[in-house]
Amino acid sequence: MGLNKCDLTGLTILVVEDDVDARELVEFWLHACGATVHAADSAGAALALLGAHTPDVMVSDIAMPDHDGYELVRIVRSLRDPEKRRVPAIAVTAHTGEHDKARAFEAGFDAHLAKPVHPDVLAQAVSRLARDVQRLN
Repeated sequence: MGLNKCDLTGLTILVVEDDVDARELVEFWLHACGATVHAADSAGAALALLGAHTPDVMVSDIAMPDHDGYELVRIVRSLRDPEKRRVPAIAVTAHTGEHDKARAFEAGFDAHLAKPVHPDVLAQAVSRLARDVQRLN
């Protein structure tokens, strides 16, 4: 990843990924771009972090035990706090068919990226969603 290609300085990202290696890699990439990263290994842990922090963007895997990413984003979209409810969400998943993309958007995700995701593609998606939210506020 070219560090000059990404600048996520000032952004806080919530990464939700049950695979420790994938989670640590995404954390590394986003930190390298200047973001503050909070990481969770499950939907439950992500919801606990959301109780304490309001990230600028959430990046979530879909296939997780207990509650999958679809269920997580549905819960987030139903939260009482309007700021937390509107957190932009990116699905990062091996489920890449058209049906899977449609299901992700229907559940409440704002973007859908295929695994393995390229670091620059992830950084650009995070940056774009964060800018879109800033323009609306």
